[in-house]
Formats: sequence, C-alpha cells, structure tokens
Amino acid sequence: MGLSNFISSLFGKAKEKAEIAKENLSEVVENVAEKASDVTEDVKETVENLAEKVSDKLEEMGVTEKIDEIIEVAKEKTAEAAGWVEEKAHNLKEALEHKKEEAETEATEAKKTIPNDATSEIKEKTKPSEQQKPLD
Repeated sequence: MGLSNFISSLFGKAKEKAEIAKENLSEVVENVAEKASDVTEDVKETVENLAEKVSDKLEEMGVTEKIDEIIEVAKEKTAEAAGWVEEKAHNLKEALEHKKEEAETEATEAKKTIPNDATSEIKEKTKPSEQQKPLD
C-alpha cells in the first residue's frame, strides 16, 4: 500500500503543478491580448480627438484650406499606428501561445517520464543486492 500511495502522490503533485502552470499561462496570454486591444483603442481614440481639436483650432485661426489635408494625414497616421500596435499585439499573442504550447508539451513529457523514473528508482531500491542470497 505505501508504495502505491507514494507513486500516486508523486504523479498527482506533478499533474497538479502542470495544470496550474498551464492555467496561469493561459490567463497571462488572455490578459496581454486584452490589454493590447484596449491600448490600441485608446491610442486611436486619442489621436482622433486630437485631430478634431486641431481642426477646430485651425478653423478658428482661419487656416481652412489646410484643414482637410491635415485631417487626412492625421487619420492615415492613426490608422498606421493602430495597425502597428495591432500587429505587435498579435505577434506577442502568438509568441505567448507558442510558449504556452511548449510549456504544455514539457508538462506532458514530464508526466510521461516521471512514472518511468519513479518506477525505475523503486525497482532499484527494492531489488535484492548481489551480496544477498535469495531465500530458497
């Protein structure tokens, strides 16, 4: 009984730790993707608001002929910045997902090797030594 309890405990702890690590990594990936989306939206909104304020100021100053051009440039730059942020967020998400997959693979491999290692160790410890003679 003691040997089977030891092996069950050993495997249970390894499996539990692998599951916790997997859950934590999943949460990190989700949080990073969420934050990146939030930042992208905030940047886009801020730049659009700034473009509107600049447009209003230019009208007040009587610079109406350049307003459309400035607004278009601001929109283009906003779109470029938003695209850049989205691309970086996507790349980060992919990298984190890749790391998550690697961690899951390592956890799976650990689950496979721990039983073999533990069994070998137990067999080695329970094997009669060469000096002892078997009881016949």
